[in-house]
Amino acid sequence: IGRESGAPVEFFHLKVGGTRNFDKMPVALEMIESAQAEGQAVTADMYVYPASGTTLTAMLPPWIQDGGVEAMLERLNDPDMRAEVIAEMGNPEPEWENLLLLAGGPENVMLAVVASEDSTDLVGMRISEIAELWDKSVEDTIIDLIVENNGQADAVYFTMSEENLRQIVTRPYVSFASDGLAMAPSGVFLEDWMHPRSYGNFARAFAHYSREEGLVSSEEMVRRMTSLPASVLALADRGQISEGYVADLVVFDPETIQDQSTFLDPHQLSTGVDTVLVNGVVALSDGEPTGALPGQALRGRAYTGDGEGGCRSAHLDWE
Repeated sequence: IGRESGAPVEFFHLKVGGTRNFDKMPVALEMIESAQAEGQAVTADMYVYPASGTTLTAMLPPWIQDGGVEAMLERLNDPDMRAEVIAEMGNPEPEWENLLLLAGGPENVMLAVVASEDSTDLVGMRISEIAELWDKSVEDTIIDLIVENNGQADAVYFTMSEENLRQIVTRPYVSFASDGLAMAPSGVFLEDWMHPRSYGNFARAFAHYSREEGLVSSEEMVRRMTSLPASVLALADRGQISEGYVADLVVFDPETIQDQSTFLDPHQLSTGVDTVLVNGVVALSDGEPTGALPGQALRGRAYTGDGEGGCRSAHLDWE
């Protein structure tokens, strides 16, 4: 599509999911870089975690969920339909995306959120551990967990390879994105589980891949969190410290910046950031919010209104 239209292409949270697909990462990167060599504008972004999170029902065939949660639970309580579901779950070549298979087995799926108090003690355990504890098959364990929690149970699926993450991290055209929501560790936000990337993606990129593993310098990390994504989004007056640019600044210590959010305790702010300026106004001082609300909506290059609250447009330049 990008080649035929001339439009720039962005691969959103670039990754290879599923153990059977891990060896395809070099193929994907080679395709991207070949297109770039031919003059095509192709970039990507990523989050730096080897797992994703979604419901336990992602391990069931889609048809069982037709009609909503109540209809699904009624089917799962029917012995014949339950047997049919179990048979499909065990198919090594399903026609649907079975996250249990993508994760490589029940030992790579961790129970994260439950609705029933009877399941609370199981949070943090792998599905394989729960199956052993209950002395049941993996399939029966998954279905019983779903039924016991009225369909309201989430899991963490370790479907990505750490080695693949390292390959992506080193690419100069890959920026970093939380692929999450703007959260706060208080109030109604605490009622829902969140992937730790919502809180920790940027701090983890610095702490783990720059400071600990030395794959990318701090300066390069900064570029790929600022001027690179600003370029991809065609924001001409942001992403750099330069005359005429908006003063969006972050003061942090590369030796102490650290993600604190985890899969089991995600609502934790990262540490090591001292000061944040947004549109030239101090929004965070000595690690604490100032109460100022200087943010504004940004308009992209396709915006055709009066431009109020917007920004100048720029061409893509990721090199």
